[in-house]
Amino acid sequence: MPKEWLPFVPVGALAISILALLVSAANVGWSIYKELALRGRLRVMFGLKRIHQANLPEPLTRLVFSVVNHGPGKLKITMFHLKAAPMWRRLLRRTRRAALMHEYDHPYGGKLPLTIDVGEGADFTWSPDTQFLREYWTHVGIIDSFGRVHWCRAKELREAKRDAKNLDPA
Repeated sequence: MPKEWLPFVPVGALAISILALLVSAANVGWSIYKELALRGRLRVMFGLKRIHQANLPEPLTRLVFSVVNHGPGKLKITMFHLKAAPMWRRLLRRTRRAALMHEYDHPYGGKLPLTIDVGEGADFTWSPDTQFLREYWTHVGIIDSFGRVHWCRAKELREAKRDAKNLDPA
């Protein structure tokens, strides 16, 4: 090594040490994020749908709540939740919540609790004349195994309410 490089050796060693420290800190940060914050995500959809099947004489109209697990691991979904949270209730911190039971006995109803793997989905149905559509609930969602509620978009619930109201009673 030439003598003119000798003053730069401690600076180079310090730079390599700082780079190693930054890489180690990023590794620790990622490990903590992965274990604590990176949990499964559900895509939730809700709406009034028509079910066509060969053994049905005419299409069946049902409210359908669909979930798809977007990963990164398995999730157990346990119960449906309702929330009444218009703007004035949110400002006054007076939101109301309730549990929602779906139709277990209907063949298209679905069963809870249910464990779904990454990429899998599940559908749950209700009759379009169900009571919670006539009440002032603004959100419908499902709770997962981590205790988080995955809400459908409020617009989907409003459209389902409107479509159910316009449905023929016959």
